[in-house]
Amino acid sequence: MIICIVNNLLKNTLENNQNQLYFYGYGSTSKHIINQIKNSNLYLTGVIDKNYKSENKKGIRIINLKDANVLKKEYPIIISLHNHYVDLEEIQKDLLELGFESIFSIYEFLNQFPNFQLENNYWYLKDYKYDVKFISSFFKDLESLNNIDKIVNFRTTGIIDAAPKPNLEKVSLINIINSFDNKLNVLDGGAFRGEFLNFLLNSGFKVNQYTAFEPDIKNFKLLEETEFKNISTQLINKGIFNENIDLKFDNLGNTSSKRSDDTEAVASFIKLDTFNFKAKTNLIKLDIEGDELHALEGAKKLIKKNKPILVISTYHKPEHLSDILFFIDSLKLNYKFKLEITEFSTFGVDLYCY
Repeated sequence: MIICIVNNLLKNTLENNQNQLYFYGYGSTSKHIINQIKNSNLYLTGVIDKNYKSENKKGIRIINLKDANVLKKEYPIIISLHNHYVDLEEIQKDLLELGFESIFSIYEFLNQFPNFQLENNYWYLKDYKYDVKFISSFFKDLESLNNIDKIVNFRTTGIIDAAPKPNLEKVSLINIINSFDNKLNVLDGGAFRGEFLNFLLNSGFKVNQYTAFEPDIKNFKLLEETEFKNISTQLINKGIFNENIDLKFDNLGNTSSKRSDDTEAVASFIKLDTFNFKAKTNLIKLDIEGDELHALEGAKKLIKKNKPILVISTYHKPEHLSDILFFIDSLKLNYKFKLEITEFSTFGVDLYCY
């Protein structure tokens, strides 16, 4: 059942406490929102963070979690974290044990205060409406259908208790690949430093050919230094797109490197249908910061020829949850679909086509 109700509990709690509140987490999301709070009628009393000592930073009161006992527990506290790695329920549990009474996610805050903006939206767009019926029509298994409800429920409300637990071990993907008899010839789009290959090897799969595309020069140099035992490799310092082209690209040296108009740096991108592979590709993984659909458009011939297993990240843009499904289905290859939540706060939402 999907809950699409955003109540006014946070606003009411703020009004009862003279618009005073705390943040939990002094990271990039928190700092971005703090800059906006300065021009509002809200009063940030402090930021709690277990990784910082208690001190004042640029006029902001930072409180280490160990010192949080002295704070006013009736003030609302916003978990101001927006990333893959944070278990909101675990943080909520810690704060409840300290006596805090009103704990909200950053998404609940943004839902009730629409003038505030995230620095990196990823899947979060306030006014985006998911076509649940359309998305669900592609899936036959109960697990995927339940995951769709959980994703839309959490993304619509932001309520911490609605945050789905991820399957960090990617059990569904392992089961799909296990049903595949041949050695794997892997195309890794957004290879970073070879994490997907390590996942496959650690899961007991045999990889014959590993073809990796990584446009970030810093990441690519580390990828080149990786030792690949008994595996044929092609390592390409390029991104993947629907044409062969040079585009502006942020070489951040981390997992968030992506195309950006706010930089003068440039990276080369390739259309997969023009690439000469050493072996018949039977597994394609794409996690390329929102360019997944562009990459698929440039790989039509490859996919139609080989019908590989597809592992596609769908969280970077909310519309990808439906648009990528529609595109793959339009190829008329009779793919089966499965959806797995693999990271916290519905960041890792992987579509498996097999």
